Amino acid sequence: MITSTKKIALICLLVAFAQFVQAQVKVGDNPTEINKGSILELESANKGLLFPRVSLTNTTTWSLAASSTPVAGMISINLTSGQMPQKS
Repeated sequence: MITSTKKIALICLLVAFAQFVQAQVKVGDNPTEINKGSILELESANKGLLFPRVSLTNTTTWSLAASSTPVAGMISINLTSGQMPQKS
């Protein structure tokens, strides 16, 4: 049986090791080779990346999720105009 002191020590040890963990994700044809400078890498010889598509009434009013706020660099495709609105 593990005592509460050992449980606390184990949790502290796991938290300490978690700070050294770095995750990278690769989706594609060769998942074992990933660029060390990337956090997410996509690779395919015959497929593309599909961004979210939404219907916006205009490009100056934020109309996605009601409780969300626009973020610089967010990408979505406007189905109404077929364009990618940009938040600067």
